[in-house]
Amino acid sequence: MTQPPGEYRRRVIAELRVRCLHLRLKEAMTGLPEVAEQEFLANPPACWCDRTGEVLGPDGRAATPAACAAPGRACYDPPPPRP
Repeated sequence: MTQPPGEYRRRVIAELRVRCLHLRLKEAMTGLPEVAEQEFLANPPACWCDRTGEVLGPDGRAATPAACAAPGRACYDPPPPRP
């Protein structure tokens, strides 16, 4: 599915504002997507917790973008505020 130009980039930036500081994604190693870049969906996404080095966080739950954007999670560490 084709997205409007810049939509994928805007969504990534919005997700980074709430995602746990310790969540690592393989796709994030390439930097922010370009404005015209379309999303490539890896199923499942390659991600891990930097605290444990595993696919599970310190609380024993999966380290995923959805699960690690939850301030109610005991191991959640918010990212620094961005302008």
